[in-house]
Amino acid sequence: MIEEFTAYMNGFYGINGTYSSGRDLTPIEVADAVIKLLSGKNPEHPNHAWGGGNDFDREIIRDMLFTEDEQEIMYARTRIYRPKLQSQ
Repeated sequence: MIEEFTAYMNGFYGINGTYSSGRDLTPIEVADAVIKLLSGKNPEHPNHAWGGGNDFDREIIRDMLFTEDEQEIMYARTRIYRPKLQSQ
């Protein structure tokens, strides 16, 4: 299961992913984040029920593994990136 979920994560955030982070995630770091999430140690999602590795699971694990600044860089590399509008 972890190998498949890691491959799924890398399809989005790995070296050749849609939102490349510039590196591939390892099964160990993904497993550690999943364990942390499911044990209730993620304060933003303390009662998260695993969705079988769905999009919501992927995005929560992404948020655990990458800072907001790293995510902004990843999304800036894509054509669909739209910068945040500044309040006037």
